[in-house]
Order: sequence, then structure tokens, then C-alpha cells
Amino acid sequence: MARIMVRTAYRRFVCLFYLVALLALGAAVCPAVRAQSFTNPDFETGDFTGYNTVVSPGTGGTGTASVTTFDTVAGVPSFAATYSFSGTGSVGDTRLALTQSLTFPSAGTLTIEADTAATFSGPSMYNIVEINPTLGGLSVTPRVQYFNFTGTAGRTLSVTTAVSAGTHQVGFLFRLTNAVSEYQSSTPYTLTAFLDNVRLTFTPESVTPAETGTGVSASVNPSVTGQSATFTATVSATAPGAGTPTGQVQFFLGDATTPFDTQTLSGGQATSTAQTFAAAGAYQVKAVYRGDTNFNPSQGTLSQSVNRAATTTGLSSSQNPSTAGQSATFTATVGVTSPGAGTPTGTVTFTIDGTAGAPVSVSGGQASTTLALTAAGPHTVTATYNGDSDFQGSTSSALTQTVGYSWSGFLSPLPRQSVSRGSTLPVKFALTGASAGITTLSGKLYVTGPGGGAETLLGTFKYSLRSGQYVYSWNTSKSQQAGTYTLRADLGDGVSVGRTIQVTLR
Repeated sequence: MARIMVRTAYRRFVCLFYLVALLALGAAVCPAVRAQSFTNPDFETGDFTGYNTVVSPGTGGTGTASVTTFDTVAGVPSFAATYSFSGTGSVGDTRLALTQSLTFPSAGTLTIEADTAATFSGPSMYNIVEINPTLGGLSVTPRVQYFNFTGTAGRTLSVTTAVSAGTHQVGFLFRLTNAVSEYQSSTPYTLTAFLDNVRLTFTPESVTPAETGTGVSASVNPSVTGQSATFTATVSATAPGAGTPTGQVQFFLGDATTPFDTQTLSGGQATSTAQTFAAAGAYQVKAVYRGDTNFNPSQGTLSQSVNRAATTTGLSSSQNPSTAGQSATFTATVGVTSPGAGTPTGTVTFTIDGTAGAPVSVSGGQASTTLALTAAGPHTVTATYNGDSDFQGSTSSALTQTVGYSWSGFLSPLPRQSVSRGSTLPVKFALTGASAGITTLSGKLYVTGPGGGAETLLGTFKYSLRSGQYVYSWNTSKSQQAGTYTLRADLGDGVSVGRTIQVTLR
């Protein structure tokens, strides 16, 4: 009985995928692919996706084929494929396919190399041993063939084929056959095929770096003096390139050679830290993309306009009310309106009752002037900040400065606790300080009766050259209601505080 045995020995099959890191698309019309290097696992038992055997025993005979593991060395199994034929059939034939699922990150070429050998024992006959690489279930050439041999033979298998991106079945197809239909024998024969030192090398499709474009945008444009702004660079591939650039972007102001910030792209964008412009004007912001292995460098610019910030001006008086001739200091405080910031410089003009004074320099955001107003009465004061190259001007709200006469208060015989009804009570006062010497004052005396009620004008004070005092003689009546009366002196300067006194009529 003829017996045919087919044996394939896989000992330490090492498959290395060397993926060369390439650059993005330039002249080639395809997306940039950055190849990732990795080492494919050995051809071990668990790596094979399946076995496929096709047995043709021939006329009058039977044949079987099986695959078993044997001769495990250092944890890496080898494989034996056995084919048996018996009988007087004309042709004994078997085919055995071994495959493994491999994933390719891009299109490229796959080179399959291996050391092969075949042996034959049995009667002289015409026999064939073929070892054919396969990709995706299809044979690729060249293949190794042994024809009508009687002893051990060895050859090197080497084939290169194109491969597309994705997952493919890679393996080998063995065909061991008696190819002569007239051969009739009951004598067994054995065909043995060997495959060892399998090497798979994947080379990604050659691409060139893609050109890029860099755009720059601002979080706010125009901005104002002292306002913060961030800048975002958007880097994209220029057609026909595609993909998302990575790497770093540097941000520059004007012609500076040192960047004010460096950021890493994320999703094709990079945003700078906040920048504050202390002076108004036009600024050029430049974003420089430095490129990566797949994308070429590029840069973009933006014109950032910084306008003068708005301001507010506040006004205060050191003495209000004041007396005629008394010094008062007026202080203007210039502030910057948000989102602006900084400390304004320049001058402030103080205007009193429509008359502007000389400009006063601003220091630390403030300007002050000291004035001695001699004219009694209310005075309207404003402060106008005249602006500078970085800050807009502004005017304060009007401040009413009340200037009163400096007086002595009520003079003797006041104050007096009580007087008799029907008597005459001289009410007197004198002007003092800077007001002394004023003889034309037209002061009035008012009275409010017991229990309150409406205020009544008693009369006008007269100036006495002899005493230098202003006097009004209040002639009371016996018929007047007894009680406490409130007297108020109105000097015509708008000041009322401290110019009242109470007198009791009995």
C-alpha cells in the first residue's frame, strides 16, 4: 500500500514589520501617513486564522491530510502537515494553506522571504512540490517549485507584492502531487516540504510632506490699551494634501526674533497665552508653524489694532463749603474704563464758573489745584482730562463749591436766654478773616415762631461804620406770643449751617 507523507516544519518563524516613518503628501495625491514601527508576533499556533486542505486521492485510492504541531523549541511551535495515499490510483494530490491575519496601516509593498527545502523518497516517478506565497487568498509570484527530484533540495523564496491599507490574510500554499496520471504503483512514496526563517518586510507607500497654511485670529480685535487678548493659530493641510498637522507653533510680535509664546498644536490649533498691549497702535502678530514629519512649515500674520482706552474723571474738594478767601484744593482722579487698564498721563484743566485755568499735569492718575475763592455763593467746578496717546479724554460731573462769608457769629447781647415782649433786641454780627472790610453785604434776618411753622422775614442787616458790624434791631411786641423763637441770618452766600440762634420771649 502506497503511503504519502507531507511534512512542513515551522521553527521560530519571526515576522518583522519595519514601518519607515514617512512624510505627508506633497506631489503624491494621497493623505500623509505617518508609519508606526512595530514588530509582528511570531507565526505561533494562535496567530493562524485557519487551515485549508484540498485532497484529491486519485482514481482507486484514498488520501488524507492533517496538520499537527511538534518539536516545540523555546516556546515556538513548528508545524507538520501529513498526507497519506494508498491504493492504485492514478494521481495523488494535496494542497495545504496556512494563513495569518495582519494589519497594514497604509498602502505599500510587502516582501515575503523564506528558506525552503523539499525531499522525496519512494519509487522513481514524476512529482511536484510547490511553495506559493499568498495574500488575501490569492497566490503571488514567483513561487518555488521542485520537479521530479529524488533527493534533498533547497532554495530561497523571495517575492515582493503591492498591498493596500487594512487587514489581509498572509500565508503560504503548498501543493504536493504525483502529476503523472499513468503512474500506477502500490509502493508508498513520501513528499516532504520545509519552510523556515520566514521574513516579512512592509514598506509604506512613499509620500512627501504636505504643504500647509497657517491662519491667525484674535480673541478680540480691535482691543484697547491694557486689554488682554489671546491669539489662535489654525494650521491645515493644503490640497491635495490631507490630515491634521501636529507639532509646535511660535508666536511673535512685530519683527521680534524671540517668540513671546510657544504652544503645541491640538486638533490643528494652538492658542497663545494672553498678551496685554500697554500702548495704542497697530501691532503685527505672527504665528510660525514649525512643521512635523508629515507637514511642511508655514506662517501667518494678523494686524492687531489697539485703540485708546476710555477714561472717567472724578472731582473732589478738600473743603466744601469754604469761606470767602479760604483755600480749597480740587483733585481730579482719572480712571480707566474696563476692559482697558493702565495709568493715564497728560493734563487736566479745571474750570470754575465757565472759566478754564491752566492745564495741570497728571501724576499717578491724579491732578490737583488749590484756589482761594473770594466771591461768596455757589460755584460750579469741573475737571477735564485732556487725554494722551494711549487714553481718551473725559470730563467730570459738575461739583458745586459753596463759598460762604467768614463771620463772627451772633454778637452780644446774643445769646440771651430770654427777653421781655415789647423790648427791642439788637441782632449783630461782624465779617472776619478774608471777609473783613466788606461793607456792602445785603444780609437778611428770618424768624420762626414757637411751635415751628413758616419762616418770616424780619428785615435787612445794616452795616455800622462806627462798630464795623452788621446790625438789625428786632422790635418785639407785647402782643406777641410768648415762647421760643428761632432767628436765622442769611448772608446771601448759600450757607445756613451755624447761622441760627434761639431766643425766648416772656
